[in-house]
Amino acid sequence: MKYKKLLLSLFLLLVFWRLFLPYPHVANDLHHLYRQGLNDNFLLPPTFRDFFTGDGLGQRIIFVLAGWFIHPFFSLFGKLGVDFTYQMMLFGFLPTILFSIWGISKLLESYRVEGWGRLFGTLLYLSNTYILLLIDGGQITLALAYSLFPGAVYYFNNSLSSQSLRPKLILTLVLLGISVFDLRIFLLLAIVFILKAVFDFLVSDSKLHLLKNLVITASVASLFVISAHLYWLVPALVARGNILPEALRNAGGAELFSFANLGHSIFLISPHWYKNIFGQATPILPEFALIPLLVFLAPIVKRKDRQIAFWLTVALLGIFLAKGVNPPLGEIYTFLFSKVPGFSFFRDPTKFFFLIVLAYSVLFGFTIEALSKRLVKYPKLRVLFLLLMAGYLLFLIRPVWLDKMTGTFSKPIYLKEYLKLANEISSDKAFSRTFWIPTVAPLGFVSENHPALDAYQLLSKRPFAIGVSGSYELFNYLRADYMGQLFDVSGIGYIVYPYPDVRRTDLKPDNVDYYHWFLNTLAKQPWVIPADVDSSVPVLTTSGHQDKFFVPSNTWLVVGSDDVYSTLNKIGGFKLSENALVFSESQVAGARIAEKENFTGIIFNRKESTDLAANLLENGFIFPARNLKDSPDDTGWWKRDGSDVVNWRNFLQEKYGLDNLDFDYGGGWAVAEGPKELKVESNLITKNNIVLARVMKSSLGGKIDFYQRGSLIGSVNTSQNRQNSKTKEYEKADFLWVEIGRLISESPIDIKTQGKLEVINTIAVITEKQWRRALDNTDSLLSKNEVISLNNKAVSLPEIFNPSQEPSLSYKRINPTDYEVRVTGIKKPTLLVYSTSYDPLWRMEGEESISIYSLLNGFPIEKDGVYKVAFSPQKYVNRALIVSLLAVSLLLVSLFLTRTKKKLL
Repeated sequence: MKYKKLLLSLFLLLVFWRLFLPYPHVANDLHHLYRQGLNDNFLLPPTFRDFFTGDGLGQRIIFVLAGWFIHPFFSLFGKLGVDFTYQMMLFGFLPTILFSIWGISKLLESYRVEGWGRLFGTLLYLSNTYILLLIDGGQITLALAYSLFPGAVYYFNNSLSSQSLRPKLILTLVLLGISVFDLRIFLLLAIVFILKAVFDFLVSDSKLHLLKNLVITASVASLFVISAHLYWLVPALVARGNILPEALRNAGGAELFSFANLGHSIFLISPHWYKNIFGQATPILPEFALIPLLVFLAPIVKRKDRQIAFWLTVALLGIFLAKGVNPPLGEIYTFLFSKVPGFSFFRDPTKFFFLIVLAYSVLFGFTIEALSKRLVKYPKLRVLFLLLMAGYLLFLIRPVWLDKMTGTFSKPIYLKEYLKLANEISSDKAFSRTFWIPTVAPLGFVSENHPALDAYQLLSKRPFAIGVSGSYELFNYLRADYMGQLFDVSGIGYIVYPYPDVRRTDLKPDNVDYYHWFLNTLAKQPWVIPADVDSSVPVLTTSGHQDKFFVPSNTWLVVGSDDVYSTLNKIGGFKLSENALVFSESQVAGARIAEKENFTGIIFNRKESTDLAANLLENGFIFPARNLKDSPDDTGWWKRDGSDVVNWRNFLQEKYGLDNLDFDYGGGWAVAEGPKELKVESNLITKNNIVLARVMKSSLGGKIDFYQRGSLIGSVNTSQNRQNSKTKEYEKADFLWVEIGRLISESPIDIKTQGKLEVINTIAVITEKQWRRALDNTDSLLSKNEVISLNNKAVSLPEIFNPSQEPSLSYKRINPTDYEVRVTGIKKPTLLVYSTSYDPLWRMEGEESISIYSLLNGFPIEKDGVYKVAFSPQKYVNRALIVSLLAVSLLLVSLFLTRTKKKLL
């Protein structure tokens, strides 16, 4: 026994010793938390945050609140003076190792895998490329879930076979821990549990006993785990709209993240081994071939064993699922991803390596035990075999002990420069955001007063994405002429562009030249203060930025696209921070906005009064794109989401020489290239109602006909002459509203196109009364507001753009979802702008926020006062949190009380 413990200790020491060296251990998914960031994180679970989330402009985090229990724990020790570096060693790395040893050892022991078999099963579980890359990549919560995975299976087996309540309670505690660390692994366990229950039921001699224990186990675990998570489940249920990240709602995500092929799964090679660079899959390495050979030798060296049969089933299932949509039979994964509830959580199919690793470790243990027993008569040969096996496992993971890893196993580069930058930014007591190129560095300073965002994140924000020119250089939006204005209203005070990490990037001379050219070009922008850029972590500062709350003098309703930024920026003296822009076409909410907001004026950007009237409709919209696919279907039609503005523009520019920046009301574009037909069905289609359509007009358009039951109800001419108005070398196309006609029945609408390129955004089906009211409201708005028409022509600066009031403002942050704002000096109705990502769940005095600049939150104010700004789902958290804490307390008390009790009944 002492030799086994010695070998285990030496093996683990050789593999993991670097994790306990006294410097920050960081990776792409593990950012260092400085003292300020740790202290700011000591909070009740917030449903919205603008730092510590990866998006410095803020986002809903209701869905990820399942892991909230961890954060106050780290913050508490931070307040006690324990550096995050040592916290991660004590509460991240060490528990991952110890829990893994405990769990896999208990599971192997339950299958009577003893001695060397249990040791090598444990070594494989702790030293395979998957778990090592999880740790090196900084996915520590996922690694902690991994460490508890075998223990959960062990206690599930005990719960099914035992009448005692205690194993069921321990299982519940382990499941609660896994659900806190990563909910997806909780779902993976459900797959194993279901397979195990079915398998045991088929072979059990006491099916009633098994079913009884299964029902009790499921009931106890469900009751406590669900109750413990009520603090975020309740606000998630009452919150309007989607709480899931966009990536989990996008069926195309599975294709993007299917990096592993069948060889990776069988050979147990993590597809990004060992540099862990996204998208760069490692080739199949032949030296790993012995692993599956020994694993699948288990049913041969130990025949007719039911447990081996079960784990072979788990292994084969994991191998098939971990490859994602890759062949063979990748369409099955696509079907599961898009159709099976909960399966979209696995857009990254490598999570199924959990099943492979656990199954392989058990089967590997069986094989090694059987082979070592057969060699017991040959002691020297047995020792040689065991030493060769240990050396083989070490050889497979040699990048770890040869110091070739690029994350937590290695010392971070530019450490002194990052620490110096952290001191510089933390000493700045004024609020400002830090903008990182290309992404926030793992050693980047982040706090509540200085949130961080990056160049990639801003590509998902509409005003920044429209600044991209072409598709080769995505970050050229930073050179757009209006970008300084957007940085100002976004509260960005610092820009950091570190030299690339040479450990992860194969830098060529062209790459180095481009880095320096881009940095110097950015430093010369008129809105950037000149600075020394010779450092490995150069820092630039902006010439000015707004606070988290600010009050513009004027509010403009813009009818048309947001290329208006560029036009307005050409007006001498124009300041975006003094002129809030509300884009009526950015969402289907025009009527609400127009009724509640007092505008300084209305700006028409290549639009007409009909477009404004259609903006004022509250309902009746049909979006044909929602029933189409990303590629042409049998009808030849396909769709493009309006949020994918970069690729949409690239398609128009590269293929047709057109350009368009119109909003899509959130409904996408339905595209027909050449003559096509499309049937539109909806319960909104009602006889005698008026039909409007929003279509693209361009020199490549032709005609779109709308039919019902073969009868023409109206047509629209989508052709327009080539115009002088161009975006660089591309001709402008425009989306305009057109009244089509009246419906003659409730039958579907048949659309027929005749142009080379036709695009439909939406169809509105409304009553004559609704349309008349919208037209009347339009006339009223135009009569009482200043009207400015822009047609890509230079305009002089109207005095109305100038600041007309200089209010003073102060605010108090109660928590990340609750602020008190005091405003004085208001002379006319305006807006209070809250500089975080627009979310309609933000409220001020009960009123829903308005999207400002198609980016930030805004609230109408008419007078001086103290205003309360709050994120509405937060109010449901506190009461539910009491129930959650009571559930966890009850679980712990029950474990204490049952520590000597053996039977449930």
